[in-house]
Amino acid sequence: MEHARSVTRRPVRWLYLTGCLTLVSVIVVSWALEHASLQPPARLALALVPVALWAGAIAFVVLALRSLDELQRRIQLEALAIAFPSAMLLGMLVEYLQKAGFARDLAVGDVWPVMFLLYVPALLFAHWRYR
Repeated sequence: MEHARSVTRRPVRWLYLTGCLTLVSVIVVSWALEHASLQPPARLALALVPVALWAGAIAFVVLALRSLDELQRRIQLEALAIAFPSAMLLGMLVEYLQKAGFARDLAVGDVWPVMFLLYVPALLFAHWRYR
């Protein structure tokens, strides 16, 4: 039984690792693209790193969801159902603040890490709801 539990948790561990690497890469790549003088091929390769990591995270989300029992799957999907529209709302807020003349120095791309982190309180809420 312990082996089965270990195998089913493997995608979840990889998801956490990929999520953390993606957040770090977004910050590092954003800084490097703004401050480092790189040739266009290097800039392109660097710009694709967070995108590739995020694609990997999506694959691990699917694998992790498939390995969960029905209650855990329901909790995760409810958290995603809360976090995804919340992230869209945050992006919309930034865009309309810019159109209104506020937050000129802030871009939607600057809030990506915060958008990813919206999943954490949504997951805590979903866990609380089903306890």
